[in-house]
Amino acid sequence: MTIQGKSVYSGVAIGRLAIYQKSENQVKREKITDTAKEIKRFEDARETAKQQLAGLYEKALKEVGEVNAAIFEVHQMMLEDLDYVESITNMIEGQQVNAEYAVASTGDTFSEMFAAMDDDYMRERSADVRDVSNRVVSILQGNGGNGLDADEPVILLADDLAPSETVQLDKSKVLSFVTRHGSTNSHTAILARTMNIPALIGVDFPEFNRDLIFSRCESNLRKIFNAIELQDTTAINNDEEFIYLREKINQQIEDMKSNNVTEKFDNIEFNRHAIMAYNKNNGKATIKISTTLSYYYKTNRTDKKSYEDIKKQTRYTSEFVYVYDERRFTKNQVTFSVLCPNCGAPLRGLESKYCEYCGNHVERINLKIWKMSSYKEDY
Repeated sequence: MTIQGKSVYSGVAIGRLAIYQKSENQVKREKITDTAKEIKRFEDARETAKQQLAGLYEKALKEVGEVNAAIFEVHQMMLEDLDYVESITNMIEGQQVNAEYAVASTGDTFSEMFAAMDDDYMRERSADVRDVSNRVVSILQGNGGNGLDADEPVILLADDLAPSETVQLDKSKVLSFVTRHGSTNSHTAILARTMNIPALIGVDFPEFNRDLIFSRCESNLRKIFNAIELQDTTAINNDEEFIYLREKINQQIEDMKSNNVTEKFDNIEFNRHAIMAYNKNNGKATIKISTTLSYYYKTNRTDKKSYEDIKKQTRYTSEFVYVYDERRFTKNQVTFSVLCPNCGAPLRGLESKYCEYCGNHVERINLKIWKMSSYKEDY
């Protein structure tokens, strides 16, 4: 497997791959009555965060020097910023929401503000605000830290690494790290160079495991057949795997109900999968897969023949999509159904941070995973 990216610090590393496990901060909007108590929770978490950052500064000071350790002083200063702090406390007091929600919401707002700036240095501060806010939310929720679980030195794979995560890495266990995001001007990149860790960033080439893709193709087709047979889309609508196909399958089943059409699939057997095409354009990569299979098929449709006594031999063509450049992807107006995981209401799109119906915090949908985008029977 060959991957390409931007070299942060040149070197050669040979070892086992390991995935960096980030702790998940699931934030829900909750109505509170004691706003003074909730603000006190936030203030206590803020103080704890400052103490943690002071400890990281001392650690970085010894390992990477004063200049590079300064980022953790900047993070402490962010926690003292009046605009940031007042935005959180005002939201708690004015909207009567929990501290976690107020911190996450403010962090998103400030992060997006920095990300939209023209200056490269200021854009990099977007990640810093996100890092600081995630730290406070983790403290409020009592979550443990992120971690690397390895018994031997490894090449570390991560979606991205915050400066605090980079400094806390056990250097004796890290041969190199590879991330999908980041820039050569980021603090993480600077720290990697200072710590002499070979690193590759901006690696967005969508590698895939052929057997895994085939297995997912088979699993998805079974789920689709089951939804059509039961005329029930609950499982499809609740599965992020089908974000590109929800509307098509829901419409198909609604049409079946309206016309009193039934279809039944029995004893499904998959015979062979083959990759027919691979393309990369408009911010996405696509794989087209041909699948031959057989099943007993019963229907009351007038345009299709039933196969109740002998197995129907058929073939389906499926397509999987991997998004490596979301800006180009959304610019080309690729659409799909995004639903709130809490109440099921439709969201405005990929960039939605909160549901406008129930106010729930929405985790960003990860498009950098192969997902089925289409399927059709060939004969």
